[in-house]
Amino acid sequence: RDPFSKCMWEKLAWPSQKNLSSQFSDMLLRVDQLAKWTEELETPKSIWLPGLFNPSSYLTAAQQVTARDTGVALDKMTIETHFTNMWDASDVKDYAKDGTYIQGLY
Repeated sequence: RDPFSKCMWEKLAWPSQKNLSSQFSDMLLRVDQLAKWTEELETPKSIWLPGLFNPSSYLTAAQQVTARDTGVALDKMTIETHFTNMWDASDVKDYAKDGTYIQGLY
């Protein structure tokens, strides 16, 4: 096949530099994360952010919850990143004081 022409299904897929086997293994991890999340119906203590289909909406929701809890106007909120010395998601024992713990950034 011509490497510059797309298959019929490719126009329906999201753009990615990963090969199909990597995409499939990521999809299985996404399904596992969502299944665990819906099993408990409770926000995870740490979430695999790249595993979400729309990570920016999760970050916006985290901002909204923090704004409500702290009484700060949402338009005054910003996103800050702080690194911890935790290497694994299982190291997270409790929820973040403000915001959320995420994992999987490169």
